[in-house]
Amino acid sequence: MALAYYDADSVIRRLDRTICMYRGEPVFVRYPNLRNGMGSEHIVYAYSLPYSEKFTAVDYRAPEFSYKAFPLGYINAGNYASYLSRSPMRQQRQGLHSSVVYCLPDTPREPDWFTSQAMKDCILGVYPNLDTALGSIRTDFVGSVAISRDIAVSRMPGGGVGLHYKGRLVGYKSLYNSTFTLIESQQSDILRDIMKEYVCLK
Repeated sequence: MALAYYDADSVIRRLDRTICMYRGEPVFVRYPNLRNGMGSEHIVYAYSLPYSEKFTAVDYRAPEFSYKAFPLGYINAGNYASYLSRSPMRQQRQGLHSSVVYCLPDTPREPDWFTSQAMKDCILGVYPNLDTALGSIRTDFVGSVAISRDIAVSRMPGGGVGLHYKGRLVGYKSLYNSTFTLIESQQSDILRDIMKEYVCLK
């Protein structure tokens, strides 16, 4: 259960236009205008993702509501996968605001990605399997696809497939080969242990 904020302005600064969790699902939070004396300053509107006009009025102090940090990682938005992480910059907001999300290699190209089904899947850890991802990047329309919070595959020039970990290229294979080759680095042994659950490695 969250403690009550000092006043309505504090609620706006900390929760308005952020993503929080409600009953185990990510929700986009808006603070209604209650300055006419109606309602309660403890009530926020929770919109399910993907965003629509329907909302649930929620007391942010309820045990089912949480603004604690939740996992991020790759998001499959549009035709590319982007790796999302929180910026270390200090800020007053306690829910997740789009201004503090750092994206590699760049911001998702899908309009309204922050309140999309793709963002919901990212937060809940919903990803396609490797075969589905490889099938997608064999087309001319999909550049990369994440298969877990930390791992993605991409279409490379010349018909190869790149293997990515948290936004950086760590391996490769030919398009129709079944095994990836890791790029040698100081983290190769660690990456091998992480990757073996998801892909075949030489």
